[in-house]
Amino acid sequence: MRPQKNNNADKYDPANIAVKDINFKLMNKTYFHPLCNYAKRFVNQEAEDIVQDIFTILWEKRETIYIVGKLSSYLHRSVHNVCLNYLKRKVLLRKFCEQLLSIYDIGDLTTHDNNDPLTMLITHEMECEIEKGIEELPEQCRRVFEMWLDDLTYQEIAEKLDIIVGSVRKQINIARGKLRKSYGNIR
Repeated sequence: MRPQKNNNADKYDPANIAVKDINFKLMNKTYFHPLCNYAKRFVNQEAEDIVQDIFTILWEKRETIYIVGKLSSYLHRSVHNVCLNYLKRKVLLRKFCEQLLSIYDIGDLTTHDNNDPLTMLITHEMECEIEKGIEELPEQCRRVFEMWLDDLTYQEIAEKLDIIVGSVRKQINIARGKLRKSYGNIR
């Protein structure tokens, strides 16, 4: 016997709506678990956090956002995009970890068995330390470095932040230096 589908989605899927007019309690009840299941196709443990973050952003910006089309489509597209950005960032952080490993002559993670518990632990610890180090950077430096991690070019970063390309280069070098220094102290 097949489980019954949640009919809340049929009852509550407004189209062309201002976010300030959304019943957030009903939206959460209707979409939270289906969106978490959708997010788990991309990311596993972070799925609930990603969906919750999207709901939080909608709530915080409810006065300025207007959704064209169905709410469910908008939410699914948002989850999809945030998950892909999260995965892209993880790949870039892993590459940065590998750069740090080579700088400190620890080895290359790509030559190790990715299922090896020690390699997984080292990778996870480095990613956590790098994330912590990024959060501790000065605001402008952090913003530039995060945009760089999101694979934006120096020129694109400069245009978005209305600064010169030389400043972008300098901020990225400062961030990389501080992260290398932080990692060296952990070691």
